[in-house]
Amino acid sequence: YDEIIQKFNPFIMNEIGFKKDQFIYIPIAALGGGNLKEKAKECEWYDGPTLFEAFDLCPMPPRNEQDKFKMPVLDKYKSKFLFAFGKIEKGIIHEGSSIIVMPSGSKGSIASIFDDETKIRTAVPGDNIRVHLSGIELADINAGSVICQESSPCNVAEKALVKLRFTPSAPQFITSGFEAVCHIHTDIVQITFDKILEVLRPKKEKNPKFVRAGQMVRCIIKFDHPVCIETFESFPQLGRFIIRHESMTIAVGVVDSLPKPKTVKK
Repeated sequence: YDEIIQKFNPFIMNEIGFKKDQFIYIPIAALGGGNLKEKAKECEWYDGPTLFEAFDLCPMPPRNEQDKFKMPVLDKYKSKFLFAFGKIEKGIIHEGSSIIVMPSGSKGSIASIFDDETKIRTAVPGDNIRVHLSGIELADINAGSVICQESSPCNVAEKALVKLRFTPSAPQFITSGFEAVCHIHTDIVQITFDKILEVLRPKKEKNPKFVRAGQMVRCIIKFDHPVCIETFESFPQLGRFIIRHESMTIAVGVVDSLPKPKTVKK
């Protein structure tokens, strides 16, 4: 336990940027249930909360009910009807609401809404729901698509100007043209580092030939297909990402701006 804290603290505080009061360590014996709900007798030296108690202590994130509806799609399936799963990130959805699926631009409506197996008429931000879509074809929606209110489609882009920090697990030398995999909201997309513009930390440098593990940089990344994306400032849920390479998380970052957004024709 002490060794994990000693090794992980520098990474989560210095590399990721969390503050000391924003996280805790909990020793857990999941198979026996130790420190999940009840205190584990095997580690009386631990005087912190159980996992369930820690969940109760977490502050609720702000939920934007006033903005236009947005729901990244986690999965889909079709039986007699077409259904999509996801968590509402913005706005409120009702039965009969007109929607547009991005990036395909396909328009339709919400025929019905389900919370698990319970049919509901309205859902709010934070709800994990299943929706029956009317007027949408199976090929027009995928994991990574975003269901939006028809009057407010989200941005779609093939490139983004981002700010990111490479983790100690990143390759020691990274240049323009380096390829990796980006996880952004519910989408997983192959990317290429199109241009490295600037090293921000530990020492500023314009137009570097290469960057190293542990550095923070501004760069342009290129997606291998158009993705639903927003700036972190305007919509954090669609504006933050991680980058993985060879089963390792090599960078975490946020979208600064969209220099070449691509609007899908309707």
